[in-house]
Amino acid sequence: MCQCSRCRKVTGAAFATNLFVKANQFKWLTGESEVDEYEMEAPNTFGNAFCQKCGSRAPKFSSARGWMMAPLGSTMQTPEIEPTLVCAKDHTDWFKKLEEMI
Repeated sequence: MCQCSRCRKVTGAAFATNLFVKANQFKWLTGESEVDEYEMEAPNTFGNAFCQKCGSRAPKFSSARGWMMAPLGSTMQTPEIEPTLVCAKDHTDWFKKLEEMI
């Protein structure tokens, strides 16, 4: 889960919940041809993949890192892993301690 300013902006939420998997372990079931992507200009590597039909966020390949980033909401099953919070340097002051909110 990431609560950096870019993830908050692209999701419109307090944080983005993404899965990161090796590209060779990722398989599209449907919809790959409908995905488009917005990339920020260099040197930034941040981008957002989305469905051209409905606008939902979609999995995105990172050639530099060799992995797929899949928004958790676009997956068919809930993963059996514990979430971790990333981007500790770029977060909101009002949402620091997720554990205390549960």
